[in-house]
Amino acid sequence: MNNVTNWVFDLDNTLYKAECGLFDKVHVLMGRYIEEKLGLASGEAQALRSKYYHQYGTTLRGLMMEHQIDPDDYLDYVHQINYDVVSPDEKLGDTIKNLSGKKYIFTNANYGHVEKVLDKLKMNNIFDGCFDISESDYLPKPHKDVYDAFQKNLT
Repeated sequence: MNNVTNWVFDLDNTLYKAECGLFDKVHVLMGRYIEEKLGLASGEAQALRSKYYHQYGTTLRGLMMEHQIDPDDYLDYVHQINYDVVSPDEKLGDTIKNLSGKKYIFTNANYGHVEKVLDKLKMNNIFDGCFDISESDYLPKPHKDVYDAFQKNLT
């Protein structure tokens, strides 16, 4: 593994255990945001959230395309969560830190969320860079253009 020059890591439910429930909290706020902005009942909002996720790759992309929602307003809202459910993972942190080559976060979240998660994981100074959803003009993974943009960012 010493010949690897770049390591790429997803963030949510990857660098921390999904069982901690952090992203479940985000999902709740996604639904609440839709309720408030579009005036929908809870069940309708959750159905729309799911529909947009499957149709557009993220709920955010669907809201942007169908309702001209401001992405930063949405991302700020859905990340108003308690990050204390994320616990440090020293073994994982040490393993990543000791990898040869550069280490990057590649995520559909925004940078503010990344910073908060890495802070809780005690991995703030391990990664060489972060490619968040704003750097792809809010086009989410797995669209090919996002991977192309990420790859250009590495060079």
